[in-house]
Amino acid sequence: MTHKDFKESIKKQEEWRKKYPFLDKIKCCFYSIKRFVRDTQYWHYYIKWFIQRLFTGKDSRQPCDLHSYFAKIMLPKLKYYRKNMISYPGNITFKEWKVILGKIIWSLERVKKDDILIYENKSGKIIKRSHKIIDKLEKKEQNGLELLGKYFIHLWD
Repeated sequence: MTHKDFKESIKKQEEWRKKYPFLDKIKCCFYSIKRFVRDTQYWHYYIKWFIQRLFTGKDSRQPCDLHSYFAKIMLPKLKYYRKNMISYPGNITFKEWKVILGKIIWSLERVKKDDILIYENKSGKIIKRSHKIIDKLEKKEQNGLELLGKYFIHLWD
């Protein structure tokens, strides 16, 4: 499936959802029930993970995916911090600190999405998977994560 075909199929799905909202709700309910029945073989895992989260705050799946787990935890806190901060490191200005926090937040959002092959531009359009663009965005992501490591000790207010 090409990028153009993918965009067209998404567009058709959205049009169908707008045209038939009631049928879309029924379809969603049907797939929820289907998934529920299909996943009965995994219920013992879901119960086990629920009990682990209840008593320890995390389950045994999380160590396999620490990077997105940390990103999921840190993102809302960093966004709140950036919005309500009153202090910044002494060797940079307030504006520079906001820019650095923006880069860190952008990188953590990319890590949280955990989707290397699909990148979106500012307007939300999917960028074609050319290696030059992906390499550039991965370097930008890595730069934000390096800034997180460099300024980690300064993330307090």
